[in-house]
Amino acid sequence: MYHTTGLYIVARAVLDATPPDAGYSALHLPDDDAMCLVSVFCWNSITAQHAWEERADVIHLVPEDHGKPAHATLVTGFGKSHGVTAGMSQRRALRNIRATWPGLHI
Repeated sequence: MYHTTGLYIVARAVLDATPPDAGYSALHLPDDDAMCLVSVFCWNSITAQHAWEERADVIHLVPEDHGKPAHATLVTGFGKSHGVTAGMSQRRALRNIRATWPGLHI
């Protein structure tokens, strides 16, 4: 079993064109098919991780922010399908998403 070492939101076109240099799994946001939630479980190098995380078009969902309100892209991308609402904590939003993505270990 793999555990997520990084969780990211990225446009589907960006992921298709320049995927992370890592072992990862991606889920298209059901309510916004242009976006993806990416779970990285093994970076090929620290340089690859830094390069991915420093991209302006990649949103890193850091654990330190899980107590804060869910990122707006999670609300629009999972609102109707998973009940993610504005003001819900990011932790709760990810729990809702995880219920249908058993491979997501956060």
